[in-house]
Amino acid sequence: MWRFKKGGYGLTSVRKRIGVISFVILSLVALAFPAHAIRCSEWTELTADDRNQTLRDLIRELLDSHKAAQWTSINKSRIEQCLIQHTTEIEIDFNEVCTQGLKAPVDAFDEILLNYARSCAQITR
Repeated sequence: MWRFKKGGYGLTSVRKRIGVISFVILSLVALAFPAHAIRCSEWTELTADDRNQTLRDLIRELLDSHKAAQWTSINKSRIEQCLIQHTTEIEIDFNEVCTQGLKAPVDAFDEILLNYARSCAQITR
């Protein structure tokens, strides 16, 4: 039987540890499954207008994400403008990934957007 005493392993200490562990687990889940994750089955069912809007939403979410928070030395509004100018090419790349069917990686859309964002960052410097 555990005896709770002040300090070391007291009830307050256990609660704090549980809180920290819960926070870490939730953070890892959030990083593993981004909110903007979209699958090919969803993408291919969208109309052209819905694809365009979804792509703009994905761009906005990318620029608001933890990945983009590291980009302190670049102008994010210029990156966004550049990405929006390349929506046709990004859409073509998304469609191409979806032709792979079940072999398409789940994070393929994220990788495509990140590659375009990196390219745009180089262009806008």
